[in-house]
Amino acid sequence: MLALLGLSPVLVYYSSEFKQYTLDVLVMLALVWAALRFSMDRPAAGAWWLAGIGAAGIWLSHPSVFVLAAVGVVLGLTACARRCWPAMGWLVTVGLVWAVSFGASYVMSLRALSGNSALGGFWTHAYAPWPPLNVDDWRWYLDGALGLVYLALRHEGVAHHLAEPGWWDALNAVLLALTAVGLTVMARWQPRLAAILVLAVVVTLAASALKLYPFRSRLILFLAPLVPLALAYVLQAWLDRAGGAWWRWGAVVVAAGLLLVPGVPAARHWRAPYNDADIKSAMAHVRDHRQAGDHLMMSTWTHKAFDIYRASFGLDDLEVFAFRQTPNTRHDALATLRRICRSTPGGRTWLLISHRFGQRAGLLDILRSEAAVLSAFEGTGAGAYLFDFSGSPYCLRYRPAGTGAPRSGQAS
Repeated sequence: MLALLGLSPVLVYYSSEFKQYTLDVLVMLALVWAALRFSMDRPAAGAWWLAGIGAAGIWLSHPSVFVLAAVGVVLGLTACARRCWPAMGWLVTVGLVWAVSFGASYVMSLRALSGNSALGGFWTHAYAPWPPLNVDDWRWYLDGALGLVYLALRHEGVAHHLAEPGWWDALNAVLLALTAVGLTVMARWQPRLAAILVLAVVVTLAASALKLYPFRSRLILFLAPLVPLALAYVLQAWLDRAGGAWWRWGAVVVAAGLLLVPGVPAARHWRAPYNDADIKSAMAHVRDHRQAGDHLMMSTWTHKAFDIYRASFGLDDLEVFAFRQTPNTRHDALATLRRICRSTPGGRTWLLISHRFGQRAGLLDILRSEAAVLSAFEGTGAGAYLFDFSGSPYCLRYRPAGTGAPRSGQAS
């Protein structure tokens, strides 16, 4: 299980990004650990761990509330079934601590997210259809299960919000079947662990059905440990039933095959780590080929990354014209170009792209219709393109009167 987690390409990738998704995984594992060590006979010590990790986890990880719900229900029902009323009292206290922490977190941060229509629209396909009324609705749930398995073991790089072709291949189907078998074995051997993991998935799906949380991609990365855990139980069950050397060697072969699933992409990125947007190389190109009077054009998405590195590349002095990327690419391009023409008496324009790089063609075509590309650099997920719009008919139309003749620049 540890090897599968350690080799998981998507977990390795997100551990290198300033993102919350691997922290979601850590909080989830910490909560499960605290739940497993909680003793109905000696509840005090375990309650302190649950209260502390849960209260802190709410602030560190948004989906931790789904794991907390699963942990609370499973431990509460267990205490009631065994009539362990002291343990139930401690669990109620823990629940109150969680509720206070969640209330404060909601007021300070989550409330603003709940009303964000842009996020809701972006993830609209990721909400569970409920009740499922047709084949497509049921297919959504199958896709979600296949997507979780693929995410846990096979996904490389950024986990985008759309489906991946590998979800529906034979290997992923086999991995999903083995995961289901492993959960069945886990339910017999470690019923508390199995109940928490399965209920965490169910609670997340319920939130998705209520349009409160998308069940897709990086947002469900916190559930990824369920897959290697279940596969580990499959292998352990195989070894426990081993009747001879050939049977044991079969288990070794299966284990090696499972390790190859995340191990192959991990080896591929050993020397050349996955880089979704190599903005540094594009910025280095601008730095090495810039001239006096140059300025920059970029979307607000690119601007966020640019701001992090601009000082280290000596680009602090370049004026930046940022635009918010919308579905209307023509408006984005021409409205920004109009601002450039009105604000600068001349000089060359660098277009820097590092976000949604695959959608650059439309923007470039519109800008090329106004001026030729003087220089271009394209790397992994990022590019820099040099234009001189100062003498273009579009710029001359919008240039303020009395600014003088435009300056022209030479390509580097």
